[in-house]
Order: sequence, then C-alpha cells, then structure tokens
Amino acid sequence: MKRRDWIPEQLIERPVPFRDGTEWSVLEKISEKEFLDQDGGDRSDGIILIEAQATYHALQTKGPSLGKEGILKIRMQVPPPGTEYWEPEQRRHLAVLEPGFISQQEILSLQFLNKRKCSATPELYAYDLDYQRPSMPLPGGYVVYVLMEKVPGESLREFWDRPRDERRKIRVAFKEALSELYHHDVVPWDPRLENIHYDEKNNKCYILDYEQSTIVFEDDDREKWDDYEWRRWGLGEDRDDDVLFLTSDMFGVT
Repeated sequence: MKRRDWIPEQLIERPVPFRDGTEWSVLEKISEKEFLDQDGGDRSDGIILIEAQATYHALQTKGPSLGKEGILKIRMQVPPPGTEYWEPEQRRHLAVLEPGFISQQEILSLQFLNKRKCSATPELYAYDLDYQRPSMPLPGGYVVYVLMEKVPGESLREFWDRPRDERRKIRVAFKEALSELYHHDVVPWDPRLENIHYDEKNNKCYILDYEQSTIVFEDDDREKWDDYEWRRWGLGEDRDDDVLFLTSDMFGVT
C-alpha cells in the first residue's frame, strides 16, 4: 500500500530543464507509486532502497518543438518505512547517489529498443539526474527525470468494457507489439492492462513501463510469442481466462 504521495511540488512547479536545451512544463499527474528495489538486498551498505515514481503529462516550453506533448516520469529515493519522520540530517545518512536498478533499467531498455527502431515502444526524449534538497523526503538522495514520447491512443485499463469484436481486434494488435519486443530481445515483466496503450485509428498497441524488464543477450534466453501471453496480460478470450502471473505486487509495487 502506497504510504503517501512523495513527489514534492517544488520539483514540478517550474519547467524541467534537460541537457539537450529543452524545457518542459509539468502538467496533470497520471499516477504515483512506490517500488522496493529488489536489487537493494545485495547492497553492501545494507540500505533498503525504496523508490517513488510519479508520471505526468508534459509540454515543451523551450526548444525546437514548442507545444510538443510528452510523458515525464520523476523517480526518487524515499525513506524506508519507519524512517520518514526522522530529522533531515538523520535521513541524509540513508541517501543513495546512484539511481536504483529499476530507474536505470527503464532508461537502458528504452535506449536499446529505440536504437533498434522498435515501433511498439515510446521514444526516449531525454533523461537527467539530480539530488534532493534538505526539505525533500530524503536529502541528498537521487532524483531521476525520464522524458518520453506520448504515444497515441489510450490505456487498455478498461479493456473489458469494449465490445467483444473490438477486443479480438486488440488482441491481434497486441500480439504484433509483444512479438516485436521479443524480436528485439527485450522481455517486459509487468503484464498489466494499464501498461498497454491501444491506438484505435491505426489498430496498433504500444507497451509501456520498462523498469521491470530484461534485455536478452543469450540465444537460450530469448522469448517467442505463445498464446498464453494473452491470458498473462489480462487479454484472454473471456475474463475468467485471465491468470495471475508475475503481478506488480511481486516486485514491491504499490
């Protein structure tokens, strides 16, 4: 269960600058969640790494494409449960300078897929790293900004409210999208309907969210399409066909 909304207003009240010279205004929040970084168990310093992520609509206000829309993710280290009320100087001792595995993995997977010109994933526009100020949840802890394309269409969160014929059409488009990801050697591990966007006009699916993903380098580890994927992602022929598999709860997502 998410304890609170962590991303402070001071991070979003002004346009966010990136190293490419563009600036982006932060608009409506889409969602916010927390992650337990599973890689944190291997840390030599013993720090439990908890990360919050908020996703926003964004608009370019400085740069060559004024008015261009995007999606901005702000990811930041937050205090582990029980430490959020410590004094700022005490919390500072928990600060981690290097972004967590899940922050790095999303950037790496998007870069990898973009380089291979995968059409089923958003374009990564820019990213940047900063550190939290004394008034923020974990002074000195990292803040990561990830700016990406706003893909056409809408989330499939309401997939089961669509007519049966339309659902079947979407399934075909989803198979093409996931098969393309597998062809480009990336395996997403967060199979939820809200991580699929469907562009009805072009009958095309996009797969979002790569913090829980794997880039495959060994032939034996490569994935291929299996019809079971429809059920795994909540797209079974009938609602009762859907199965619980690798849900976000298993990754500490709240």
